[in-house]
Amino acid sequence: MDETLAASAIDLSGRPHCVIHTKIKADKVGDFTVELLEDFFQGFAQAAKANVHLRCLYGRSSHHQIEALFKAFARALRFAVSRDRRLKNVLPSTKELL
Repeated sequence: MDETLAASAIDLSGRPHCVIHTKIKADKVGDFTVELLEDFFQGFAQAAKANVHLRCLYGRSSHHQIEALFKAFARALRFAVSRDRRLKNVLPSTKELL
């Protein structure tokens, strides 16, 4: 990721929505077509019925920007599906249902 910073938030809310804020200059990174980045995350949000928010705050390399977005997404997803050990019998939702 080097010089790049990205952030992500995921809410498994049952209401699919996806917002991506990034400006990647390249059309392709290796074999990956950059325009498919948004399609992937939109597809995930629809299939998982999740709110997905991604933002690349800065970065020089298109490769590093894409890498940072996927890493931020993975960490947010891991957090979204994890239970807090301190809240043993509490469903992790503000509405108490998923």
